[in-house]
Amino acid sequence: TNSVEYRNLKVMFFETLFYLVLLGSVTAYAYNLQSQDVFESRIEQLDYWRGCDTDGNCRIQKVEDVASFWTWMQNELVPLAYTDDVDAPKVAQIETVFPNSEFPLYWSPRYLSDTRSTVLLGSLRMRQLRVQPNAGCIVTALVRHVYPDCYSTYDASRESQDPYDPRFAPTYLTKAYQWRPVEETQQVSLTGSAASYSGSGYFIDLPANKSHASSMLSDLHVWRWVDKLTRAVTIELTTMSTNVNVIVNTVILFEFTPNGAVTGTVSSTAMRTFFFTPSLQGSNLFAFILLIWLSLMFFIFTLYSLWLMYKTCFNYLGQNPIGYLKRSGWTARL
Repeated sequence: TNSVEYRNLKVMFFETLFYLVLLGSVTAYAYNLQSQDVFESRIEQLDYWRGCDTDGNCRIQKVEDVASFWTWMQNELVPLAYTDDVDAPKVAQIETVFPNSEFPLYWSPRYLSDTRSTVLLGSLRMRQLRVQPNAGCIVTALVRHVYPDCYSTYDASRESQDPYDPRFAPTYLTKAYQWRPVEETQQVSLTGSAASYSGSGYFIDLPANKSHASSMLSDLHVWRWVDKLTRAVTIELTTMSTNVNVIVNTVILFEFTPNGAVTGTVSSTAMRTFFFTPSLQGSNLFAFILLIWLSLMFFIFTLYSLWLMYKTCFNYLGQNPIGYLKRSGWTARL
């Protein structure tokens, strides 16, 4: 039992046993995460914002140019995001208090769709990505006297960061015409059919009131927030299915090509709420316990790996590893 071979076999046995337990734990955790509720909540949001019927015809596909884009924003986005279900129960009564004022504002998250099971979390954020003129393209000398500028497809190297707010535009829209980095937009990069878009850009949050949101979109249209330099407009929102505790993040992407065509797509990502807060009920409790167990196992494995590194260094390099390297000539080789 004191031979080197026996001790090596013993270590290999315990390592194999550890890996089997780790594999079983990861498998159980992954199996517990899969949920039909997550899939159905994601599909529900995709169909809701696309405006699809039972035959698969989606109203977002009718967006083909800038004019139809603004029509969709007013006639589809506003009614879908600002429902008029006045008899719906209050999800929460959120109070906003202002200094030196005795009139606080009260607000409750809105229900989306007719089922009264999905609520909108926060506001809708619109973000635009633009390109620089005459970057990535060349105007031929034959038509330069008629078309002095050209506008290429989107690329991060050609992204415009210049403010372009019109002189007499409403002051409350000024920030919508100013470029902001990722740290301010709080957006992630995404890939569309025409290009991959960064998380920076020109953004604005739609107000909580339906009439105010409609007026803002109308002003953005009138004051040319979208023009020939626009290459993408994203609308990001987050909803929660209260009956199954699933949070869905949805991104509506409109891509603008240099020839004036516009295409719209919708993508959604869903996850259960216990990723954000621990739950002590049903399968959520089991997933939470597995998460703690996996963290503990990885911590033990890290300590074991460090111990093996220390043991190898002490047995083969001695108590003075630097001196061993000097004696073996490795420092000269390095």
